[in-house]
Amino acid sequence: MIRTDLIKLLGFVLGLQLIFAALHYFGGYEASPAITGGVTAGLLTTYFARKRRKQA
Repeated sequence: MIRTDLIKLLGFVLGLQLIFAALHYFGGYEASPAITGGVTAGLLTTYFARKRRKQA
């Protein structure tokens, strides 16, 4: 994996976690770790699948 891909990946995951934290802080909605982890894993899987398809 290229270094820029890792930086994009880290930024994406941190941004997603920031959204869940904002939902908790401002909306009072607390998502369970299973939901946040599942959403993060699903989005990352989709991202890498599309990237692989573009390279092929």
